[in-house]
Amino acid sequence: MKPWRKPSARQLIWGVACAEAVAICGIAAISIGGNHDDRRASPHVAKPRSAIEVELTRIIGHGPTEVIDPEVRIEEEVDAGDHVRRLLSYWVEPADRAFGYLLIPQPLPSANDRRPLVLCPHKTVAFGKDLPAGLQGNPQLHYALHLVRRGFVCFAPDQFWAGQRLRPGAKPWDTSELYRRWPDWSAGGKAVWDLQRALDFLVGYDFVDPDRIGAIGYSLGGHDTLMLAAFDPRIKAAVVNRGVAVIRTDPRRERWARPDPEDYTYYPRLRPYLKDPENLPFDFDRVAMLVAPRPLLLIAKFQGGSSGAGWLDAVGPISERYARSAAPGAFAVYFHRQEDHFPAEARELAYAWLADHLSTRDGLTMAKAAAGTTFRGTGE
Repeated sequence: MKPWRKPSARQLIWGVACAEAVAICGIAAISIGGNHDDRRASPHVAKPRSAIEVELTRIIGHGPTEVIDPEVRIEEEVDAGDHVRRLLSYWVEPADRAFGYLLIPQPLPSANDRRPLVLCPHKTVAFGKDLPAGLQGNPQLHYALHLVRRGFVCFAPDQFWAGQRLRPGAKPWDTSELYRRWPDWSAGGKAVWDLQRALDFLVGYDFVDPDRIGAIGYSLGGHDTLMLAAFDPRIKAAVVNRGVAVIRTDPRRERWARPDPEDYTYYPRLRPYLKDPENLPFDFDRVAMLVAPRPLLLIAKFQGGSSGAGWLDAVGPISERYARSAAPGAFAVYFHRQEDHFPAEARELAYAWLADHLSTRDGLTMAKAAAGTTFRGTGE
């Protein structure tokens, strides 16, 4: 592993009108092109990136500005047959040590065979990283395990309120301690800060290609993935499976600024604006615009009255942003009506999306590997 180096300033940001069907591994998605009806265009489509960032940061707030040496330790290593699972611990803030599983395919890749890295944040579950790593919970959501079996290096960390980071006597998804320490910040900002600090040292491994980094998440992990991709250019492709909504049309928009910090309060600064949803300074379609021109796949359960329905109106302006960024084919959406958290066809699409967009420069090695993999029931 290369010596740790402090990240650049750019990595420290914090503190369907016209659609073309495409197929990946035989699964139909919708790749949204440009030329949508300009009468429905968002005023944010043509805004400079810096202007959108300023608006969003008003709500995200401000946390730490100094990055410390993570002092990474391997706490445990397990030979799982087709991959090695390493439990890592590392500092993200003074007195705040994080934990995560690093999954590496076997045979172990070398510096001459660098692999894409995929960050795999978990949903709102008390056992945190164990879910994407395949150790507990719904097999559909073992996406770090699924991806390492396709040749990716994967990292599944605990959120600051879950797993091994849960402080003695604290409740899962309780954000009150965060707001005692950082009253001007947000849980969303903290989650992304922590992922960035992991990324700082992960790119130093000889077997990781720092130019091929992706992220995937479901529910809260989908939120974290979108926010990370929007604000960290090191993420070259992302898959967001639920977890975000168009807040101005969300029938449950109050959940994004809950008054009780013991019940995971995403963005406290958003609360005063919720009574006037058409003039929100923060919304997730605007966050998605910041990902352009890098590939972004949105997966949502579509049901009348659900938060997923709001994306029908939002995809046009997002696609226009991508068209203006000269990457109209890099944005896609997939809606489904299934009760499953991550239906088999959606997983097939998601994994192929990452394989395709994080492929080797001399061919589609990863994409071909993913296309040749079959699912074994609901849990691989």
